[in-house]
Amino acid sequence: MKYGGIIAARVGSVPAGITLIALTPVLMVLLPWDFGNDVAPWREILRYNSLIVPFIEFLFVGFAIKEGFLPVRGLGSLSPLAKIGLLILTVSALWTTIFVAAVPFTALMGITKFIAHCLFGLALLYLFGKWNNAARNLIWPMIGAGLLGYCFLWWINVVFYNPVGDDWITRVPATTNVRWVGFFSFACFCAAIGTLSVTSNRSCNRWRTGAAFIFSTAAFTIAVWSGTRGAIAAIAVAAVFCALLLPIRRQVIAVTSISLVCGLAISLILPAVHPIYGLYRMTSASNPLEGINSVSSNRLQVWTEVFGKVMQRPMLGWGVDQLRYTYTDPVKIVRNPHQAILQALTSMGLCGLIGYLCLVTRFFQSIPGKFSENYQFAAVAYLIGGTAYGLYDGFFYFTYPVMMFIVAAVCLTTAPQLSSADKSN
Repeated sequence: MKYGGIIAARVGSVPAGITLIALTPVLMVLLPWDFGNDVAPWREILRYNSLIVPFIEFLFVGFAIKEGFLPVRGLGSLSPLAKIGLLILTVSALWTTIFVAAVPFTALMGITKFIAHCLFGLALLYLFGKWNNAARNLIWPMIGAGLLGYCFLWWINVVFYNPVGDDWITRVPATTNVRWVGFFSFACFCAAIGTLSVTSNRSCNRWRTGAAFIFSTAAFTIAVWSGTRGAIAAIAVAAVFCALLLPIRRQVIAVTSISLVCGLAISLILPAVHPIYGLYRMTSASNPLEGINSVSSNRLQVWTEVFGKVMQRPMLGWGVDQLRYTYTDPVKIVRNPHQAILQALTSMGLCGLIGYLCLVTRFFQSIPGKFSENYQFAAVAYLIGGTAYGLYDGFFYFTYPVMMFIVAAVCLTTAPQLSSADKSN
């Protein structure tokens, strides 16, 4: 009871910015009231274009401005290399929107999302510098709690609206395809990593380990039950690296192993409500005897076609979010190439790719030498697993995983605050 009071006190003092980030999956459902099988046109626009997340990011920037953040000063504090990268991306995006894009309005929406992501990153970097280590270490447990809240809303939607047929694919709250819940699943697993304790306090260890187990079990259950192999692969990559690199490797191995078994068991108990759901689908959908294209769920064919389009406009690409308009056959249309590098090349060509490489290079230069805090552990998991995810799926096309990638990047590049003893030494 005594420690429960301490937890309650900490939760009550969580900065508003952390709460807003954590509630993002819940708000993605509640703000457009994304329940039921009938989709109103305005709800479809919000869902299809992933507009709730940039709205939340702009709202977060407003909170940061109230706390003293100035966007111009934030841009001015960036390194020369980061400024060059942002300049290249901005000029490339505007040029292709004005002179290349088949549908400029769609490109402008993509640029608006890009601006929201950039301002959100700068605002979070500013606030992270003001928060102490205790507040920072609450961010991933809070994210995990928010994702459990999303699962609860999904359950409510199933119970009260009884999806039928392909509604199980296209009418999952806050998504346009059930496969995208894999992004929530992966974030939930990383929240588990960020919840595991490194302290010597046994009471703290117990509640943190219990919460991490719940988050990790939920992650595996969601991924397996929905048939989302991409999330399982990203979780596997993140878990292996965390087990090898982090000081909490024993806790990672124990929690991951037990929650994997529990998640598999729960997913087998839950009904396979659609042929693309369930463990059986994950093991049978791709037949190795039919070739690598079958194993990759036709991604190899998509990548080959998209690469051909890239070679038609190698320097500046086709414009932000314009890939779908380059197809003449409506049957073959894809919104994104399901691969991060090809996505950058189709949007802004080699110029855009260089801009991203400038930002990535500056990011690696900013990583501290060692990791000692929970928020850093989760960041390692998300950045490594998310990068792997982006190499074979549309991880960087959708706004929520990009938002969480920015959160992880800020967590990893922000060194822990020194204690009084450390400062005196």
